[in-house]
Amino acid sequence: TTEFTAATPSSGPFTISGFEPGQSTVLTCNPTFYGTALGTGPTLDSIQLLSISDQTAREDALRQGQVDYASGLAPAQAQELTGASGITVSTSELPYASSLQFLMNPSFAPFADERVREAFKLAIDRQQIVDTVYFGHAFVGDDVPGLGFPSYDTTLPTREHDPDRAKALLAEAGQSGMKVTLTAGPELPGMVETATLIVQDLRAIGVDATLAELPAGQLYADYAAYQRLPFAAGYTPPALFEPNHVPGALPEADALVAQARSAATP
Repeated sequence: TTEFTAATPSSGPFTISGFEPGQSTVLTCNPTFYGTALGTGPTLDSIQLLSISDQTAREDALRQGQVDYASGLAPAQAQELTGASGITVSTSELPYASSLQFLMNPSFAPFADERVREAFKLAIDRQQIVDTVYFGHAFVGDDVPGLGFPSYDTTLPTREHDPDRAKALLAEAGQSGMKVTLTAGPELPGMVETATLIVQDLRAIGVDATLAELPAGQLYADYAAYQRLPFAAGYTPPALFEPNHVPGALPEADALVAQARSAATP
């Protein structure tokens, strides 16, 4: 993007003092930040953020001391860096953790059938994904964003892996042996590896599943096209609210959003 400049307004602890799209961003301590007067202001004068898209190059920069911090490394890289001299590996704590999702679009058959959607959920061994893809540096979620926030319902039951029940549901829905393509890309560490295991789990219950892997940066390049995918990987930032990935699935909600967007500002 070219939208950010040194004149871009900011109310946070830092202001933008330099920005080169695709290369770097320089943040400078905001002298008018309200937290400074409260003693909670930034302790750094400035921060330089480098855009290094290649994960291996990002790891090399960290090992060689060219950067002080690197994020978005693959789980296997983080595992290799654990215990390395001068390097500390940390995991995002709740609620400041992204959620990795695999979205079934109910606007498309056979996902319009709730039994098919439930079968897919039961077919996936999520704990295996946590253990093998993320080396334990992840946790199983239960479909509701906001885990870790005070309002999150901690009484929600955790869905267990049940391939036999999944097969039965597909048979009941008349979808045994159905074909499906899961679209994913390296947009978040572990996304492609997780998608690969999901395809394997679906094949284990008789689904003719394939993986369509896109190059980095392409999954969301055309968001309208992304929303039309029947089955796709996705992720959300650490927030209570998300975009509507599958418009049309909840017509009443879409109508309310359209009404709110067209209302005049009082």
